[in-house]
Amino acid sequence: MAPSHSSLRAASLLSIFAAAQALSRQSNQLETRQSPSFSEIGCFVDGENGRALKGPSTAGNDMTVDKCANFCGLDYKYFGVEYGSECFCGNEYAASTASSSECSFTCAGNPSQTCGAGNRINIYNNLIYSPRVPGSVEGKLYQGCFVDDGNPRVLPSNLLGSDVLTAEVCAEHCDGYAYFGLEYGRECWCGTSAPTVPAPESECSFPCAGNDRELCGAGGRINVFGPLPPSVGDFLYQGCFTDNNDDRVLSGKVVLDGAMTVELCESSCAGYSWFGVEYGSQCYCGTFLKSSAEKRTESECSMVCGGDSTEKCGAANRLNVYSTGVSQEPGNLLTVGDFSYLSCYTDSGGARSLTGASSFTSDMTIEMCADFCEDFGYFGVEYSTQCFCGDSALWW
Repeated sequence: MAPSHSSLRAASLLSIFAAAQALSRQSNQLETRQSPSFSEIGCFVDGENGRALKGPSTAGNDMTVDKCANFCGLDYKYFGVEYGSECFCGNEYAASTASSSECSFTCAGNPSQTCGAGNRINIYNNLIYSPRVPGSVEGKLYQGCFVDDGNPRVLPSNLLGSDVLTAEVCAEHCDGYAYFGLEYGRECWCGTSAPTVPAPESECSFPCAGNDRELCGAGGRINVFGPLPPSVGDFLYQGCFTDNNDDRVLSGKVVLDGAMTVELCESSCAGYSWFGVEYGSQCYCGTFLKSSAEKRTESECSMVCGGDSTEKCGAANRLNVYSTGVSQEPGNLLTVGDFSYLSCYTDSGGARSLTGASSFTSDMTIEMCADFCEDFGYFGVEYSTQCFCGDSALWW
């Protein structure tokens, strides 16, 4: 017999309390190895296949966990201490775990702290990690990092060299131009057309002369900004996002049309608060954008729309996303895929109105239930988390 709702709730609450107690015990064990700015992950083997942390490193006879944290600063997700006096930084780590007892060397600058051992490293999370990012400018859209080999310049006009350069400074300098870009830390370039050869974002790595936390290109690499796409009806452009064939980030209505345009997708998604265009001919609607969607640079959404070559319609697994920017009140969608909304009906746990398959999940949506019941004639959602399917309904 299935457990009652009350027993299920009791089991869930019990699990939560157990998890909280476990976290409390862990916190006490690590108390001397944590601070508001870092927390220990554990002891790891180092040197088996190269360094576990492959960023900058330093060493000193005054090494402590805090000194290593300060050395790695805001720019790295992780730092680690090893052999009593060594410090390493990195944004990822690849190493097998070791017993905490194997990290047995005291830190040279603080014998109450542990600093790894021979080929053993204590790795920490940097809780104040704040990587450099391209600046933001109201009314402009970051396009990405591009190659600029100087022959000719990709943005050839109105060079400014400035020791206080930021994205805002460059935008003001290039007022009247469609595009502007920042290069080599202190150079600002303007132009009327977008560059065409993208580079990996990691290659635009120089800090801006006027703001150490902003990125300003590199040698032969330029961070480029351009105009925002125009709004479409009540929808504002949100950016280029990843999508997944197996788990669409917009899970409502789908329209496929070789003559796709942004406007066609917008009108097709009436009743939804989000829509996106993909692969030149695909349109997806939704009531929200799933958290699995990752924002990418505009250069990755590079395909033109099949019905208007002046518009961008995503790319393979890349989606140009638009939203009303307004949180949608709960309500019933009139259509979901091939289903149409009927009404609200009374249901009973003893004699279900829909007697086919069922699904229960804490993140239930109408679209999710429609997908689950695609082989049935009817579906219904109940109690915020429950989905029922059937080919006939008991209220008929």
